[in-house]
Amino acid sequence: MRQFGCRHVSIVLHGFGGYALSQGARFTRGQQILVSLAGPLLQAACGLFLFFLLRESLRGDMSEWAYRLTRSFVEISLYWAILNLIPVFPLDGGQVLKAFLGPRRIQLTLGISMSVAIVVACLIYLRWGSILFPILLVYMAVENYKALKHGESSRGW
Repeated sequence: MRQFGCRHVSIVLHGFGGYALSQGARFTRGQQILVSLAGPLLQAACGLFLFFLLRESLRGDMSEWAYRLTRSFVEISLYWAILNLIPVFPLDGGQVLKAFLGPRRIQLTLGISMSVAIVVACLIYLRWGSILFPILLVYMAVENYKALKHGESSRGW
């Protein structure tokens, strides 16, 4: 964000993640896409770096406990980066979709976001039997639906 002229940048963390905030920032759509992609891509790069490091050199030098901990970090980093790029608002992929479609197409953004959230939730549940992330995706779909029904698009959301 500072690359685009923002001087006061803060990170806000909450129960389901966080976001970067800057006062008075005016990004072009392309800049917003780059800002939204920066986090997941950096996370994936760190995960891939450690993955290749583990595979090529560190495995023999680590205790089993340290290896498992590092491998867990790699898996979480890669999976979460991929999931964060799903085009579901407010995930980073949803932010990219919103910037790509533009402010005048917020209803389309919300509609796509809801549909993708439901489809991906079903796929994750059916493929892996996991329930946590599908519940989170359904929650996001409901929030997108509420925003669509209550005219959030007219308030610059």
